[in-house]
Amino acid sequence: MKIKLDVFFTVFFFVFIVLDYFIGFEKYIPNYYILVLNSWILLYVFDVIGDRKKIKNTPKNEMRINSNNDNYFAVLPFIIGAIIVFVSCIFFLVNKNFALSIILFIAGIANILRGIYFIPSALIRKEDSQLYLENGKVKKTIPHEQIESINCSSRDIKFILKDETSYIFSHLELNEMTITKINDFINTSR
Repeated sequence: MKIKLDVFFTVFFFVFIVLDYFIGFEKYIPNYYILVLNSWILLYVFDVIGDRKKIKNTPKNEMRINSNNDNYFAVLPFIIGAIIVFVSCIFFLVNKNFALSIILFIAGIANILRGIYFIPSALIRKEDSQLYLENGKVKKTIPHEQIESINCSSRDIKFILKDETSYIFSHLELNEMTITKINDFINTSR
């Protein structure tokens, strides 16, 4: 079973925090918390760079569209980033702690960039002769030859199949331009 890298880092980070609570790494490693904070920010910056590369190198057989929760998750990094930048300025002015201020400032800017390079969570991908749909935990594969027609609305995509059944790809946030792109994308593969 293939484990995603972000899941691995999340589990590793959680285990590391629990170990730090019981062992107290600060006793053994000088400036331990500064090292952890710098490492965290560095990983966050690399994550932002990775998101930027994903946006620039989107495969031709893949289309990302907004789900209902994407607006919230797209705005959240801007809010958190602005708060962190503000706190970094306060630290600099009040405590004159230049190193911590710079670290927090970089973390705030990285958060803001994460909002700029936001990747929508719903996915439509053409694989061989099948259409793969994913929105969160909901995943469905539909063979192209089984699709009779497609009806898009602002909240979902309804696939009417040849065996007189249907599948609704829901919890989406679509506008007219996106609906046109979806129809073109799906119909070019049929």
